[in-house]
Amino acid sequence: MIDACGTLIGGTKKMNKKTYSSWSELEYAKLKEMGIVGPVEFALKRKTMQIIKSISMNEGERIIDVGCGSGDLLKEGWIGLDVDREPLAKIQNTCVQGDICHLPFVEGAFDKVVASYCLEHVEEDMLAIQEIYRILRKDGIALIEVPYNPRLWSAKDELCRHFRRYDDAFIDTVKGCGFKILKKRLYGRGLLYYYWNIRNKLSSTDSGLYLPPSWLLKLIRLSSPIINRILYYGMYLPFGTKLFLSCVAQKA
Repeated sequence: MIDACGTLIGGTKKMNKKTYSSWSELEYAKLKEMGIVGPVEFALKRKTMQIIKSISMNEGERIIDVGCGSGDLLKEGWIGLDVDREPLAKIQNTCVQGDICHLPFVEGAFDKVVASYCLEHVEEDMLAIQEIYRILRKDGIALIEVPYNPRLWSAKDELCRHFRRYDDAFIDTVKGCGFKILKKRLYGRGLLYYYWNIRNKLSSTDSGLYLPPSWLLKLIRLSSPIINRILYYGMYLPFGTKLFLSCVAQKA
């Protein structure tokens, strides 16, 4: 097990190495090589960072980002956890390779948990939510974000290795694991929704992986950060279908 400071306590559960590559990781890596961030990723991460700021991350609190990926959301002093070892090696924070369904931490180890767009990659998502609940202290806070609306399921979700897109019943699932819902927000409509759909239709999946066409990459490179900000602020326009669900939950 591991305590909240990342110190090993005895042995850790040995997991089977799980290597995965999704369209979003490939796209994000490609765009980072070009010195930019993709518009959808920009909008999502900026929105997530706003929510993180709103739940008052106080100095000295023990905070973990489960499913941290390349660590873009990690702040100084946080712990990152991901099933894939490779991106963790590039992160300066204390990081742990682990399975969100079997978190290698003692009960009540953290004050806050961030789980941003990782549950859709987990087959036993309820078990993962129960694990998040377990490692939180009493009255601890979890920020959980997931893709929304099963009707929008597409080849992109399959390439991302998603198991599902969520609907409003997800909130009942979180409550059923013992949480009290403090905030719930659906977003991603407006311009972000239409860009998201256009990008998916233009993408090629011949190789089995998503990458934007070269002309679109060039357009993004030349017009970013203008496109990033237009789509970010445009996600709040009152048209289009909501794409994402975010909830702030407290351990009872």
